[in-house]
Amino acid sequence: MASGFHPECRWRREGLAFALLAILTLSGALFPGAGIAVGAPSEPSPVTTGSPPGPSPVSSPEDATSRGAPRGEDSGHSVAVAAASPAPPILASLGVYITHLGSVDLHRNAFDLEFWYWTNSVSPDYNPTKTLDVVNGADVRMTPIPLLQREGIYWGSAKISAAIRQVWDIRDFPFDTQSVAIVLEDRELTWEQLRFSADTANSRIDQDALIRGWRITGFSIEAQPKSYRTSFGEPGNDGISQFSRVLVSLKFKRQGWALIFSVFIGFFISALISTISFTFRPDPNVGPRVGLLVGAIFGSIGNKFALESRLPLSEETTLADIIQLATFSYILAALAFSILIPILLKRLPEGRVRLLNFLVGVTLFLTYSGSLGFRIHNIFL
Repeated sequence: MASGFHPECRWRREGLAFALLAILTLSGALFPGAGIAVGAPSEPSPVTTGSPPGPSPVSSPEDATSRGAPRGEDSGHSVAVAAASPAPPILASLGVYITHLGSVDLHRNAFDLEFWYWTNSVSPDYNPTKTLDVVNGADVRMTPIPLLQREGIYWGSAKISAAIRQVWDIRDFPFDTQSVAIVLEDRELTWEQLRFSADTANSRIDQDALIRGWRITGFSIEAQPKSYRTSFGEPGNDGISQFSRVLVSLKFKRQGWALIFSVFIGFFISALISTISFTFRPDPNVGPRVGLLVGAIFGSIGNKFALESRLPLSEETTLADIIQLATFSYILAALAFSILIPILLKRLPEGRVRLLNFLVGVTLFLTYSGSLGFRIHNIFL
């Protein structure tokens, strides 16, 4: 052959070229970032006006992963943020139905009663029978009912028998008006976890739950927050604890006209004896008259001890204090005048002494009756 390549050499060159092309293609597939490409050169990416230079924002965890962001680290951060956000509080309406009102024990500062309470909530996690507390109750006995579900509402209820601790207002005894509060509060869940509302539509006093000698004049129920100036030792608390509570208020007035004569009978009889002593004819021998008044003093002292066993101590001046003070003053004034009668008979005519005896007796009686009547009148104003 005079010109050209030998056919065998040409075949070898073409095989070598195909082998080289295959190697370059495989290298481009395995190492895309190495800058080795086969085919037409790539065009530069256009720059969008108004967009800042640099990588585009990450819109999803998958995008972050494709751009080199550590997926596991970003996912953990999202979980931490979700855990830090507080859950909304449980909302529960609470109602009370009072079935029995016991006697008002003034000396023990207590009031016995029985009532049903219930809560309605959409949360299945709240059962009031486990954590609800009668804050001002003593000797509390509870009969719980299992938590029930009705039309998507979780209904918890229980019957309570308790002695409610109460500081009584005895200034107007036995015409006093008393207010009793039943304080219900969850002992575990704070204001951020549970919030009560009052079921005013269904809360009331049973018509048979009446107190003998009293007339019920008011009933109300309301929900309110309660703050305590302590953290109860809770770590991380700033020193203030707040809970949701429901306050049930009762108001009743005593019908005391019959009671006043039975409780203060000793004082009134002693005052009557003092009045009778002025009907005696003035005589130098005042022994019978003085003996009668001394008996009135002992009668008043006995009534005083009986009254103190019934009423608690009070720092304010009460109607009972005024009755006692007026009665003892009446008796002592009558006794003092009786002792002066022999002296007056020696210095004044008997007729004038009799007139003076009458005038003193009427004055003391009117003063005694007027002071008590004025005090009782002010109670009913």
